[in-house]
Amino acid sequence: MIKSSSEVFQELSNSDIFATHDCGESNEYKLAYLDFADISEEEQNDIEHVFDGQRIGLKLKVAKGSLDAININPDDIDALDAHDKLTDLAVDMIFERAYKNSQRDNPKYFNVDLLKAPFYFRDEKKKDDIQVPVHGRKLMARILSVCNLIAINGRRGPANYVILPEGLYKILEDALMKKYKGLYKPSKVADTFANMNILCSDKLADDVFIVGRKPTNDAIGLHLVTSDSNLSNYISSGPDSTIHKVAFKLIWVGSEDKDCTVYGCKVNWTNETI
Repeated sequence: MIKSSSEVFQELSNSDIFATHDCGESNEYKLAYLDFADISEEEQNDIEHVFDGQRIGLKLKVAKGSLDAININPDDIDALDAHDKLTDLAVDMIFERAYKNSQRDNPKYFNVDLLKAPFYFRDEKKKDDIQVPVHGRKLMARILSVCNLIAINGRRGPANYVILPEGLYKILEDALMKKYKGLYKPSKVADTFANMNILCSDKLADDVFIVGRKPTNDAIGLHLVTSDSNLSNYISSGPDSTIHKVAFKLIWVGSEDKDCTVYGCKVNWTNETI
């Protein structure tokens, strides 16, 4: 069943990894947001309290431009909606920014040692009952430390999502004895880990994961600009060939050198026990 453009837009609006903006029927956009900015000495004189090492403020900026257009050629009729395609593109952008941020700040801080994947088979005969909870807690501890780092450096709040490959997703599942949603399921779930949505993506290698914060509509981070009408341009070129053309803009707003909204983490697999 083909989803309507309004259903797809609603799903995208409920995304856990980017903010969504409705641009109506226009192909142009203007996105106002608050970005970090250094406070000049003149401006500091107008501020009652300025602390050493904290001379950073927020300034209103505007990102503007035109929407991009792409054609989606589905393999089957069930794939004829833009949700998965745009989410894929968003994950690519998040991974690129997360890697840059981690390399810029302190790559070693974002590493964690875990037992190799074979120790985590679901078969109880193959699973190490002692080591799984311990190493699951190590993964949880690293996620929480990065979550707090985002809160401290980003000054807008802690991380609110984690993206994991399937193997790490299962480790966290086992450690917490909970079932989480996949990245492409837009429905909300009651269970979260430290108020973070746990997402699974097959786009990540088995030794990396991402901890990030979805921005509010006026904050730095990843934003999607589109609309119901820009997702509804269906073009049929024949009985066996259907093209779905959509217009959108995925944009990362804010100064890249000051961005602290997302980090990529690296797993070092080991055979050693704790």
